[in-house]
Amino acid sequence: MTAEVMSVLGQSNPPPWGQFSMTINTHGAKKIQISELFFA
Repeated sequence: MTAEVMSVLGQSNPPPWGQFSMTINTHGAKKIQISELFFA
C-alpha cells in the first residue's frame, strides 16, 4: 500500500485499518495476524 492509501484508510477506520495496513507492509506472510484482527 502507498502512504496515501494508508492515510485514507486511517482516517476512515483508525483501529482496524491502521494495524491491517501496517501488518501487510511489515510481512506479507503475517496474514494470520490480519485474520486475528477480524475474528478477535
